[in-house]
Amino acid sequence: SILVGLCYIYIFANPIGIGMNALNSFLFSLSSSSKIVVGIIIGAMVTFDMGGPINKTAYVFGIGMLISYDYYPMAAVMAGGMIPPFVIALTATLSKNRFSNRKDALMNYINGISFISEGAIPFIQKESQVILPACCLSAGLAGALSMYFECSITSPHGGLFLIWMVNNPLYYLALIVLSTVVGTLLLFIFTKLKNNVK
Repeated sequence: SILVGLCYIYIFANPIGIGMNALNSFLFSLSSSSKIVVGIIIGAMVTFDMGGPINKTAYVFGIGMLISYDYYPMAAVMAGGMIPPFVIALTATLSKNRFSNRKDALMNYINGISFISEGAIPFIQKESQVILPACCLSAGLAGALSMYFECSITSPHGGLFLIWMVNNPLYYLALIVLSTVVGTLLLFIFTKLKNNVK
């Protein structure tokens, strides 16, 4: 642990910090342009590495916008982060043999409601070629729709437990359901394409 910590501090921290600052600057430069483009990018970023530096950059951007009294990006971040666990759970519901650990997959309904995207990580690690693109595309869709319908939230966490705080809550619920269905369909399509290639 000490060795890894020292390597991070003295070798990796600076390059990672530079990369995260560049991403953050890029996001802030987009914030004055098309809100739908911003929604797509931050929705996909939140899903891309599930709690890693790209995810955290989008999340910090959302918090930064909260501080600036712009509550729309945080709603897009939260919508994007809820999609991967919902996609895993819905896929397990529709196809009982899709995942070997189906019970864990179904638990992702709770993770999705709670805005805990990390519940999808074990499934993405096993099949990143098909699950990650499906989740990123559908999370980007959720972020775009959230920005389009001007959904906003003043809290940086909480998921659907805080739906009462969301501006346009019915649109927010609808876009999450729609994006989850789209992500699940994409997952089935990508899986079929991968199997056909084999």
